[in-house]
Amino acid sequence: MAKQGGLGRLRYDTTLLKERLDNDGGIAGTLVISLDGDTFSGAVGGVLGKLSNVPAGLTASLVKTSDLTATLSFSGNATKHMTTDSLNNLGITFSNSDFTSAGKVFIYGSQRSDLEIHFNDVSLSAAGTVLTGSGRLPAALNIDLMTDTLSLNGLPTGLLSGSLIGVTDVDLSALVPTGTAKPAATITVSLKGDTANNVLSASGYGGVIEGAGGNDSITAGASVDRIKFAIDPLTNGVDAIQNFTLGKGGDILDFSAFLNKTGTSHLKAVNANSMAAVAWTNGDVLSVQGYNLTTSADIAGLFGAGMAYAAPTSAGKAVLISNGLTGDARSWYITNDGLPATLTTVDATEVQLVGTISNLNNILLVPLDAGNFA
Repeated sequence: MAKQGGLGRLRYDTTLLKERLDNDGGIAGTLVISLDGDTFSGAVGGVLGKLSNVPAGLTASLVKTSDLTATLSFSGNATKHMTTDSLNNLGITFSNSDFTSAGKVFIYGSQRSDLEIHFNDVSLSAAGTVLTGSGRLPAALNIDLMTDTLSLNGLPTGLLSGSLIGVTDVDLSALVPTGTAKPAATITVSLKGDTANNVLSASGYGGVIEGAGGNDSITAGASVDRIKFAIDPLTNGVDAIQNFTLGKGGDILDFSAFLNKTGTSHLKAVNANSMAAVAWTNGDVLSVQGYNLTTSADIAGLFGAGMAYAAPTSAGKAVLISNGLTGDARSWYITNDGLPATLTTVDATEVQLVGTISNLNNILLVPLDAGNFA
């Protein structure tokens, strides 16, 4: 170690190094050390000093970058990089031979053991009403705008910056698995909105997206997302869903809160002009294709003798997906309450729009799959 306390001084441009925003255990940036009152010995690029308490998986490099500067950088990825793995005892020790004076000049700061490395649990930041995320996840993430809470693997965690209070929009499209290793099945994202008209964009991990109240805009991600609808139309609002993947192994529309059980035995698409009066039962999801099915009255008119669907015979609930050859599909809640006046009919007041699904059309040709519903 160089003698400390005389004519020379080392100045550290920071004492805190941080994990990269992609949350892979790598370190962002460098630490630059400037020297006053002496010069660093050796050639530019030469190794200086010794380091201690470097996290496993990282390789530290402290080299001369000029006669008056040295730079500490890191390569590799820390094998443990949760917030609890952060440290405040990274050490640097310079020896007399690291300086031209070779011990003839005392150097302040030639030994330190208080440098910090901070690891992130998750790279999330809020600015105003918008929460954004990027990088990778180490564990399952839960974001709840209704309660303004954030947790990782069931434990409370925090944001890199900002606050969840006042956030209405969440964009996790840059929060994605990277590398060749498939993420653990337990790494999912649960995202719940509040009573505002939320704009929610899913991550690349898959999980549950719940708009809660309001007329929400929901964009599914690259993995399987379950889009959860509310118990009734008033609570749900009318949600706009984008990037929904149709078919086996695709995304999921979760109507279980409304239907209690979700039946798909009558899911096969029916032509709106059909007079087959297809049977259906309480709790079913139905799909129909026709032109200009845009109002509650249009949907109510599909039920009855000589219509596409049979008239109800008892109180019951159903979800109907209507679509055309082009454009968007619509999701409707149908609640036949069993009152004598409407027991054997579906009245327009018993039909409520709860969602639109962008670019979901022509399902007579490309049908919905039972796996698209829960």
